[in-house]
Amino acid sequence: TLQTGIVFLITILVAGACAKEPVDPTETNKSKVKIYCKATYPDGELQFEMFESDKKIKISTEDTTDVWPGTKVTWIWTRDSEIRKFDKIGPDTLGPIIPGNAHGVFLSRKFRLIVPKNAPEPSPAEKYDIMFSDLNGNPVLIDPYLRIPDRK
Repeated sequence: TLQTGIVFLITILVAGACAKEPVDPTETNKSKVKIYCKATYPDGELQFEMFESDKKIKISTEDTTDVWPGTKVTWIWTRDSEIRKFDKIGPDTLGPIIPGNAHGVFLSRKFRLIVPKNAPEPSPAEKYDIMFSDLNGNPVLIDPYLRIPDRK
């Protein structure tokens, strides 16, 4: 009975940690931003895609993701991705939006960072690094941006 309970608990934790493609939310919530990451190798070339949760739109690595002070930003790799694990998500250089590395969420495919509540508004875009290992163990580096826009 104890073993059955432990297996049940682990099943719940693992099922909750798996990410799907983003769904179309009914309202925008900038206190939480989820960025879904997907890496594939069609024709042998790396294709990396990011989708922002509240817009259900594809983000290119040259685009910026808008956040607000106090926003909880979560990066998740999708089930159909060829990402084995995130190695690091953190700033290219320390700044007011990204003052340090994001932290891995226990037993999940997620990394999380909270934008400081005292980050200035607006803030210029800050480049950060997404370092991950693909299914073959090859290291990959992507460098997108976060920014705090003008509220006007």
